[in-house]
Amino acid sequence: DSAEELEARRIFWSTQDAVAALRLLPRRPSVARQLLEGLRDSGSSNVLAALSRLPKNLRSMYLHALQSWVWNHAASERLRRYGCEAAVE
Repeated sequence: DSAEELEARRIFWSTQDAVAALRLLPRRPSVARQLLEGLRDSGSSNVLAALSRLPKNLRSMYLHALQSWVWNHAASERLRRYGCEAAVE
């Protein structure tokens, strides 16, 4: 991430002001710009509307990444609790 994107992210998370965050980003197309424009137009709490601005293939990639994250955390917790023992005999 560029310095501008990092600062825009910091501004948005601390103020929930998508317009202020957008002012910091370069005008070139980026995922951050698309999401912030969606939050600006739909309201900063309407995350689904903002995500719908992304191309379908990119939304799908993010969904798959989230599924992997959930699976990895569930598998890690299972190993932490039970080790490598079989869960079912």
